[in-house]
Amino acid sequence: EEGIEGLKVEIYGGDISVISTDDGINAANSNMEEDVERENAKIAIYGGKIYVNAEGDGIDSNGMICIYGGEITIEGPTGNDNASVDYDTTALIKEGTLLATGSAGMVVGFSRESEQGWMLYVLPDKMVAGETIIIMNKDEEVIFEAAPDKEFQSIIISTSGFENGETYTLVCGDMEEEFTLENNSFSNSRGMMPFGEGFEHGAGMMPHEFPEGMESQMLPPPDRMEGERPEPPEGGFMAGEMPELPEPPQN
Repeated sequence: EEGIEGLKVEIYGGDISVISTDDGINAANSNMEEDVERENAKIAIYGGKIYVNAEGDGIDSNGMICIYGGEITIEGPTGNDNASVDYDTTALIKEGTLLATGSAGMVVGFSRESEQGWMLYVLPDKMVAGETIIIMNKDEEVIFEAAPDKEFQSIIISTSGFENGETYTLVCGDMEEEFTLENNSFSNSRGMMPFGEGFEHGAGMMPHEFPEGMESQMLPPPDRMEGERPEPPEGGFMAGEMPELPEPPQN
């Protein structure tokens, strides 16, 4: 079963651990028509320490994914019929640290409109659980290091240490490979092409377009978090700006 599921999943903070036999975090509503679901489904993460261990998709939105911050670790599927990150319209990351590992069959990266840099790398072979992933900058300084607890063949990383136009080195097992961020992104997989040109999602082509009324940019996050949240605008958050929230409590 899914770990966390709803049409709109919004995470503002906390220490969250999800272990799921299906999707870890899923934005969906099977009772809606497909087009309506795509226009309204959304995963938004504003902060917190989030760990997902999923046999299905790690995080999956039938609409969009927006990440504004947080420390996110996704240990996704080992089977090639799911992916560590999956979405139907767009996935944007503005800040935070993200590591998503899993199988390679359906892997897809973030949209290249993302404000923070990201990389997707498909390894030639599966790596065993506990294998270390290291990213070094041009000065050979380690800017990212992790050791997933599950086997993996694909790696998605986004970190504030990435800068557009800079060259980095990925070290994993016996492999050492340089890559350069262009348009704030890098991918050695056919699973990701610039947004708007269509991309190959797993084995089949799926042209992805922004839903009508949604601009190709990160929606502004709320900066206040207490009390009742106002209702979303007609047509869902993706038809307009995310509403402001009440002032946070004073300590």
